Amino acid sequence: DTESGFLEWRSIYYNLGSVDIKLMADFSARSIAADFALDFADSHTRSNAYPKLTGTGTIAAAGSFAIPLTGVFDSTAARSDPVTGSINGAFFGPGASQIGATFVLSHSGEPDITGAFVGAKQ
Repeated sequence: DTESGFLEWRSIYYNLGSVDIKLMADFSARSIAADFALDFADSHTRSNAYPKLTGTGTIAAAGSFAIPLTGVFDSTAARSDPVTGSINGAFFGPGASQIGATFVLSHSGEPDITGAFVGAKQ
């Protein structure tokens, strides 16, 4: 888009502000739920974006899990589009006190956002 003075070179840069991932596990029901929120600046739309997603998944006997995510990609560019994703990971350590996982978020017309995290039981 050269009319607005912005050139796209098939790369989009994100300045990450914050990531908030809340996982709630019910080991007796072998289920896990997620609340996932990001806050970042998007160089493509020149706006701040606030994707918020939720989902539930199943905890396997070995401690692994997969959570499909759905939500909305809110931004200051006056758009509110659907966004999907997933969190895939596992519990580790005594009493499943530790967690490790990866995530991916997909939004129509944008590159995927990926990441990884580790944590300990609170």
